[in-house]
Amino acid sequence: MLGISGVRVRNSRADAIAMVLSSAAVALFLFSGIAAAQLPAGHPGDAGARGIGVPPPPSTTKNITVGKNPTAVAYDPATAKIFVTNYGSSTVSVISGTTVVKTISIGKDPETILYDAKNTLLYAVNTGSDNVSVINGSTDKLKGTISGFGAFYPISVYDPSNGAEYLFSDSGPGGASTMYRLPTASPYTFTTIKVGNYTDYATYDPSTTDVVVSNELSSTLSIVNSSTNVVKTVAIKTGTYPDVSVYNPTNKDLYVVDEGNLALPYKAGNVTVLGSSNTIVKTVSVGGHPISVALNPITHDVYVVNITLSTHGYSVNCSVTPITSGNAAKKAIKVGDGAYYATYDPANHEMYVTESRSNLTAIISGTTLLTTLTTKGNPGGMVYDPGTTDMVLVQQTAATVAGQLTLVSSPTSGNPAVVGTQVVGKDPTGYAYDTSNMDAYVSNYDSKSVTEF
Repeated sequence: MLGISGVRVRNSRADAIAMVLSSAAVALFLFSGIAAAQLPAGHPGDAGARGIGVPPPPSTTKNITVGKNPTAVAYDPATAKIFVTNYGSSTVSVISGTTVVKTISIGKDPETILYDAKNTLLYAVNTGSDNVSVINGSTDKLKGTISGFGAFYPISVYDPSNGAEYLFSDSGPGGASTMYRLPTASPYTFTTIKVGNYTDYATYDPSTTDVVVSNELSSTLSIVNSSTNVVKTVAIKTGTYPDVSVYNPTNKDLYVVDEGNLALPYKAGNVTVLGSSNTIVKTVSVGGHPISVALNPITHDVYVVNITLSTHGYSVNCSVTPITSGNAAKKAIKVGDGAYYATYDPANHEMYVTESRSNLTAIISGTTLLTTLTTKGNPGGMVYDPGTTDMVLVQQTAATVAGQLTLVSSPTSGNPAVVGTQVVGKDPTGYAYDTSNMDAYVSNYDSKSVTEF
């Protein structure tokens, strides 16, 4: 599974990806089940058929040996080093360029690593020992261990206003979840903040400098003041199970999908809009069960992916509803089965929706389905590569054989196209980009390696 800054391992890693996207500078996970693709000649997205100029795929690849079962990958821009958590070895590998320069022993079963840019610290989350290892990014040394947590839940969020990282644990359906503010100096003692029942997501709100926490089972939002840690509770007006959220800087509103009970068929779901006064300013009706939301910062629209859960456990009847900055829902755009997430492409300002059951990737421009690319191998997620400026990486399912990433061009004119593939190790899981050498790093869970290209 390849995802974006996650917690949790193996069959649960997909859930972690969307959750930990809320953290600012963290390890990057790619989804499991992403894809490789070959386009037939003359396909609407085929570069050869359209004559689109695209760069060649990366040609230089090196597999770097690390510990057992590498999961998350984080880049430290202050030192230009890569940090990799090794779940099976209970270590962190520190990579400079293509060389492992240090191996740090930490707690049991580390699943993710969070980077605190303000304090140049890295926090390795050890789910097997329920503690967090604090690493000095400048010296590559273990500074301390934070203990006393409950069982971690796959959520983290970074607050740039106070430089704090927050983790969460869940006490079960009968009690409130706990939010932990991680310490930045010795003694390494966390601050405990009680929030709602079954916390499922958290987002930093720049307009208020608060952290907005979605509590599924209590159908509430916990608004946590970053200065005082005081919690304000806001009840969802319409809908249930508030989940993923995104902030829109244009109108200073926060959009929270009200996922609802996935076991029940819904004809229409809701998105709760939280204003900068920390009050609900609107409830927007969308299709089915809204499962995720993403922002297009250029058009100022947000895109909500709506699904119905099949009896086999995957998404069907999928669509994408654009919501304008005026909080008006546009006509839903039909996409294929297995859609869960929309990804923004900053090169062409379009939205990519992978369809894991249809083996396709839908590309949306504004409120229109621009084109659909064939991306075989159960595509499950995409990330943008700033080094090439016009390629998006798509991961292919590969737990027992060499993994493969599909490379998609993102031209500023014309349609995107599949331009090649990149072979990596078995079960690609984590991804990070090094801005100092413009290389990408992919951790391979079943290969004890990180692929650099």
